Amino acid sequence: MPEIAVQRASNKMYPVIEDANLSKNRIFIEGQGYDANTLSPLWMQHYHFNHTDIYTYTTDSFVDWAPMILSKGVEQCWGNADAQHYHTGLADTYWRSLDYDNFPVKKGWKTAGGRSYYTLLGRTSAASGDNYNDIHMVADDAVLGTTYRSTNGERRPSHFIFEDSSNDRMWGFYSNRTDYDRLVTWTSYESGVATNFTTPLDKSAHRMFFMGTDDSNFLYVLSVEHGGYSRYDIYKFNSSNAASTTVMTNSYRGYNTTYLRCYPSNIRRDSSTRRVFYSSHYEATYDSLAPIRYVWDPSDGSITTTNCTMTYSGSDTYSTHAARHTVEGADGYQRNSWSMRPWQFSLGGTNYISFWIIDRSAAYGNGPNRWSSEAKRTMLTFTVGSGTGDDVLTYHSKLTFSSTNDVPRGLLPLNAAGTHMAVPVTNALRFYTFNADDGWALSGTYPTEFRMIGLDQSNRLWGASTEKGYHTVHMISPSLPITISVATANSNYTYTGNNISTTATVNAYNSEGSRVVANVSLTIDGNGMIFTSSNSKNLTVTTSNSADTTVALTISNGGLNNIIASIDI
Repeated sequence: MPEIAVQRASNKMYPVIEDANLSKNRIFIEGQGYDANTLSPLWMQHYHFNHTDIYTYTTDSFVDWAPMILSKGVEQCWGNADAQHYHTGLADTYWRSLDYDNFPVKKGWKTAGGRSYYTLLGRTSAASGDNYNDIHMVADDAVLGTTYRSTNGERRPSHFIFEDSSNDRMWGFYSNRTDYDRLVTWTSYESGVATNFTTPLDKSAHRMFFMGTDDSNFLYVLSVEHGGYSRYDIYKFNSSNAASTTVMTNSYRGYNTTYLRCYPSNIRRDSSTRRVFYSSHYEATYDSLAPIRYVWDPSDGSITTTNCTMTYSGSDTYSTHAARHTVEGADGYQRNSWSMRPWQFSLGGTNYISFWIIDRSAAYGNGPNRWSSEAKRTMLTFTVGSGTGDDVLTYHSKLTFSSTNDVPRGLLPLNAAGTHMAVPVTNALRFYTFNADDGWALSGTYPTEFRMIGLDQSNRLWGASTEKGYHTVHMISPSLPITISVATANSNYTYTGNNISTTATVNAYNSEGSRVVANVSLTIDGNGMIFTSSNSKNLTVTTSNSADTTVALTISNGGLNNIIASIDI
């Protein structure tokens, strides 16, 4: 994941914006346009703001977020206090949709009529109160300047969720710092008329998730209560007139989960009439994970619920493997930084669900208390029962994060199967890969702490950090090597005065832990060993994507020798 840009000037602009018109194949880094494939600069192509636009953010926490706009989703993954969850409401996109591949939630949107929409976070002054100004930009081309900008304030969407061109209506979420969500809709959106915003749903201390539309084009929104019993409410909305209907309220298990966030899983599509997702509730004694299965039939709009049966080996229970985390540092405004985020995926014809734990502020405030034991830092994966028996979840495996600093700060799937994850943690970015035998396992580490990560249309992973200047931008492609391994045939040799012939193996691995082809430069640090083929202490080799690459070594003296590996990207 090479470092490709450092924002040194105090302009506080977005470090990365992918052009919402993906056909332009353009990405803006600090406002400068680049070819998205080659990253070559584009002459005189800048993300253009008119003089009346508010495009910067003040020196408060916005600068720490390193916000980006990317087409396949972003994940904000940093907080410096216990009450930092509002960052996700304003910044995240990927997890606000339960069916992202079919109903993406975005901060940059190309309309059917050819306009490009952007919603940018701005703030005119640090004293402007709790309500960050979500700036609604409309442009024919990002390099030509805005054709319309909404006034600042509430009801201006922080996320775009659905465009219904047949009814001339756009939909979005507005998420507020003090942790309330609003469903926002407006008409005449192609002309930029923004005086007709309406709010069909307004929830305090809730987080809203977009489920998608049914066969009659009704929009479905799931709202999760923050606090109390983490109740689930589901609503549907008529796309033509925004009329709302309550589908379900107060869906929960028996325990009062105050200060926990029992978020829903992504949707699994079994058939055209069966979409399935799960909650992450606990049962009445608060000792066991007790999800609810939700089955949505989009042909008639019905949603049915079933309490899941959790199956473990022998006399094992949930507490044999894990424990729910505690809630030290909880905030009365329900802005807490932690949650449980279930993830469904399939491998080899079998469905699985993993109950990932997330805490953006794990290393700050009371984080070390919340994650004080290995049991608290353990997430479980279950095999999902087949067919309509998918309310039975059978224990498969567990993953224990070794320390508080290794507790995930976010989560972003990197492949279509959902078996490869980018997981930002304190001081690093981890990569985990799932296999049917062992479950999730660490497959790579990139030693940089990111404030936000995201995917562009080419499935390249972008990261924005603050280790240099105001922001530092990194980018990685799925085939890019992030780990180089060099191992000698033996760890120690005894030199007796005669040359020793031996070998070393060289491999380059991508983020999934798979071998990749790469040109690796090797240098010996020491005076007692050389590469046999070059008769020197330097050698360049090309690794294989299927087997170890072997290099010959000659040891001609005693002492300590190290092989240093590097790669040019």
